[in-house]
Amino acid sequence: MIEQKKNFSIKNKLINHLIVNGKKSKSEKLVCKNIKTLQIISKKSSKKLVQFALLSTTPIFKINTITEKKRKKKKQKSKIIPAFIKTKISRISLAIKFIVTAANKKRNKTFLRKLSEEILLTLENKSNALEIKREMQQQVFLNRNLFKHYRWN
Repeated sequence: MIEQKKNFSIKNKLINHLIVNGKKSKSEKLVCKNIKTLQIISKKSSKKLVQFALLSTTPIFKINTITEKKRKKKKQKSKIIPAFIKTKISRISLAIKFIVTAANKKRNKTFLRKLSEEILLTLENKSNALEIKREMQQQVFLNRNLFKHYRWN
């Protein structure tokens, strides 16, 4: 089976992750305003800033949780199995999720300001998204003996 390569842009990926209740136009406006505020705040191009922020938050591994079937009179056990992320697109989408969740955790500001601050903080290596990535990578390395459960094809 031949896999077709699709051209994707980071902007479209970011827009798709910010959609709430099917309102794509609102997420497009948010991304455009965010790009403008990043351009105003810093002297560098906003496209390069977003690319570098995503590059610094992209994980190599992800965590899959597998719950075993119910047994009689026993609790369900769940295994945390680390898995390697193959494609570039899925790595970028996971990095965008980290940045968006870190921006959502902040309070007392508009989401536009939170998102732009989170991108700027990732450039300085002080972001919560980087902490989320580090925690996940630590969890992967603690459970690296479970790599034998992962299919390497």
